[in-house]
Amino acid sequence: MATNHASAAPTLPEGAAPQAMGVIVKLKDGRVTTADGRGMARPSSLNPEGSQRRRLQVAQVAQRQRVSYLVQKDTAFGAQVLHRGEPVALTDAEAEAARLRQDPDVEWAVPNEIMKPATTTTGQTAPSVDYTYSGRFWMRSRVAAGAGVADFPAAWTFLAGRTLNPVVTAVLDSGVTEATTHPDFVGRLFTGHDFVTDPAVGNDSSGRDADVSDPGDWETGCPGDLSKCSSWHGTSITSMLAAPGSSTTTGSLNSSQQMGPGIFASIDGQPVVLPIRVGGTGGASSSDIIDAMYWAAGLSVANAPPPPNPGARVISLSYGSLGNCQGGSNTVDALYRNAIATLRSLGVVVVASAGNGDGSGTLGYSSPSKPASCQGVIASTGLRANASKAAYANLVNGSRASQCYFGVAVASGDSGQSMSMLGNSGTTSPGTTNLQGGIEGTSFAAPQVAGVAALMLAVNPALSSVDVAYRIMQSASAFPTSGSPTNLCSASSLGNCRCTSGTCGAGVLDAAAALNAALSSPLFAEGVCPAPDVTTSSSGGSSGGGGGGASDAGMLALLASIAAWMLGAAWWARLRRNQAIRATAQIIKTGKR
Repeated sequence: MATNHASAAPTLPEGAAPQAMGVIVKLKDGRVTTADGRGMARPSSLNPEGSQRRRLQVAQVAQRQRVSYLVQKDTAFGAQVLHRGEPVALTDAEAEAARLRQDPDVEWAVPNEIMKPATTTTGQTAPSVDYTYSGRFWMRSRVAAGAGVADFPAAWTFLAGRTLNPVVTAVLDSGVTEATTHPDFVGRLFTGHDFVTDPAVGNDSSGRDADVSDPGDWETGCPGDLSKCSSWHGTSITSMLAAPGSSTTTGSLNSSQQMGPGIFASIDGQPVVLPIRVGGTGGASSSDIIDAMYWAAGLSVANAPPPPNPGARVISLSYGSLGNCQGGSNTVDALYRNAIATLRSLGVVVVASAGNGDGSGTLGYSSPSKPASCQGVIASTGLRANASKAAYANLVNGSRASQCYFGVAVASGDSGQSMSMLGNSGTTSPGTTNLQGGIEGTSFAAPQVAGVAALMLAVNPALSSVDVAYRIMQSASAFPTSGSPTNLCSASSLGNCRCTSGTCGAGVLDAAAALNAALSSPLFAEGVCPAPDVTTSSSGGSSGGGGGGASDAGMLALLASIAAWMLGAAWWARLRRNQAIRATAQIIKTGKR
């Protein structure tokens, strides 16, 4: 979730009227059901004949309930997406979903809510290449840059000479320009996939395919209105992680490279990032994001190639929308909660940006956007270099007692101290991939946290997703208690303010301390939020929303039972072995943080 300060401050996508790409509808199929009347079919059971039958049945349901559509597609979770070929107001999609839920053949129906990268792109700058990377303060030491940075040089020093077991880190974003040709990407990326279903959103006239390159997410009005021009969001995110170790802590660069050391600089000579394209013009649909999350983790998805093996152990997601992820069974929140719980049961760490507030660039919101606010996600908010809250950044709680996400903060730029990383010279279609400045936003907090999580797993692959999250929180540095600004962050003070653990997370991400914590014992149990902690309703698929995400529990139980079947045998065996190690060799603590 990025924001750029260059001239005007246009309305942030998060603050705009919410939209949906139609509805997601699940039919009753008589095969997989739950106690509360909802069900989820495993992707492998969706044979072509059955899929065609369901498509015809959905068409009949839509006709009966007066829901018009032009596009219909399968999802990984056994449902169908229906939409008119363009986004509609979320309220309209909610009304259509409500009508569909009245049909006796429908198990459940929810709006296919659109998530935004929260980018107020008013034009990036292209500075001359800085071979000392002094302009990239986020990758510098705390002595040089300030208390708000993660201090990656100290982490690289910690990793020097250690045997590492690298894991796959998936970046779900807008794609990568020059993914196979730019010197900072060559040999650093796994073979990903484009999960953007709709060509109008993908801006590539092809729908889902193997091409993860970013064709640009510009909208009508560019270049006159720079906020409508292509953001090259995924390229920037990926460059933070993938730039190779031939340019390390000294800041010296190979003459052909531009980025400087990426977070994974210590893991040189091999791929480190799995790029998956989920967003384009207008944002990303929830159904595409959730399909991509399953696929990234190594689970089969309809109409997609075989998933990566091994799958990702860390997912970085910088898209989101307003809301606290606590909506009931009539919202897409339940699908996010189930997907995240499934991935966490497989040892996958999910990191998401906390969001960028109201769009003025000077005021965050009092809680994170979703899916950052979903149970089990590490919600990453943004700081200035001095560890005060970035003006635009949403608040996150450092205690899990409220909504059970993990909150942490790290420098992600602000007015007067924007970040530099790879972008692209093109305003619409891609030009030259080069070093860009003028970038800031919680979008760029998430990959820093995800990078630390992946390095922790490289040091200790036996860590569970909960272990990683708790250790990141527990090893975080305390926020400064004095200095500028003097006003404490609160629900009534949401601009640049002094952080506390109740407003900016457990503390400032400390890369080296987290890596050291990855080697320590004991391992931690879930504590106050046992998984799953969702409520079950007997009211069936058309029950109202609210509070606990009614009807998730049965879906979670089903997903857990088929996880081993869906996983590649080798990875599943490794996870089971790691679980045995934890069970027999570690002392498990519950709830203590």
